[in-house]
Amino acid sequence: MGGNTKKASILHIGKSIIIKPKTNDATYVIDFKINDIDIFEQNMRYYLNTVKSNKIKSTSIDKKHSELYFMFELWKNATFQDFSNPEKFILRYAQFIRDTTFSEFDKITSLGNYNGSYLTIQRCQADYGFETPYILNLALTADKNYYLPCIRYGISYNKSGEKLAYIYAVQESKQSMNNPPPKSFFEPLKRGVHKYRNASPHALVSLTVFLGMLDGEGIKAIKLPDFLIARYGRFFNVTSEEETDLIQRNLTERFITNFLRLSEHLDNLHIEPVDLSDLNSFVCISLDERTKFNNTAIHQLYKLGKDAVLAKNKSSSKSDHTANSNGSKFSDYEIFK
Repeated sequence: MGGNTKKASILHIGKSIIIKPKTNDATYVIDFKINDIDIFEQNMRYYLNTVKSNKIKSTSIDKKHSELYFMFELWKNATFQDFSNPEKFILRYAQFIRDTTFSEFDKITSLGNYNGSYLTIQRCQADYGFETPYILNLALTADKNYYLPCIRYGISYNKSGEKLAYIYAVQESKQSMNNPPPKSFFEPLKRGVHKYRNASPHALVSLTVFLGMLDGEGIKAIKLPDFLIARYGRFFNVTSEEETDLIQRNLTERFITNFLRLSEHLDNLHIEPVDLSDLNSFVCISLDERTKFNNTAIHQLYKLGKDAVLAKNKSSSKSDHTANSNGSKFSDYEIFK
């Protein structure tokens, strides 16, 4: 979707529409396929109403053009697969916004002691335009506050009402880069495995805690989106499909390495075989009930995340964590096909 689009060829087939952009520069673009224009419009209206009702944060926008802005920014978070099934993507992103999972951690919450420091987490609403509506911030408090990479994630639901987690990024912030924890904090993570030693120790801490939280919430299915062409295409000055594939492989390989490393420590973490030369927009990961660890530090971090969620859910007055913001059972898939 990059490039300065002059015109686009539009092919109508029944209720389907295929848009083929034409650009006046060399930036690589992809086709946009609407499978059912009626469902597309219905889901887009639902998404825009969700944005308004949830008071999504954004930079100062002229109210007159706010809908156009939110529609435009949405596609920055689409994978190649999403451009071929935009109806499903729109609905999923609306679910991300409406989701209340981990809202108990909207205030800074201490998970407990780890390696002589107190580990804290906080769910925050991200400014609109980032990959996901919510992020999980993590920090350590010892002699001072140290910041860890945040998790950019979304929670959606399948047709059975079960939750699925999408992890878009484990991202260092300026705070975490300028004020990282001491190296001694990460030493215990090196024990128990010799593979994937190039994984980021900072990312491993954040991911392990978050995986524990997902386990505590009963979320067993996780998806990792691959290259977001509309977000990164122009940033990397992508000019061809081959170049896109190369950048996509490099980014995905670095991202997936952290999960592959954790799979060496956790026997309940299963990653579907990944062919970096032929990605299908999402890498699928699952958690099962068996949880054995070969690293005490990883075990402790996972347990801190899981126990925090279990304790919050136990004390929470919410009777159904699958409720939407209006308190009714989430039933988008019964409404929009």
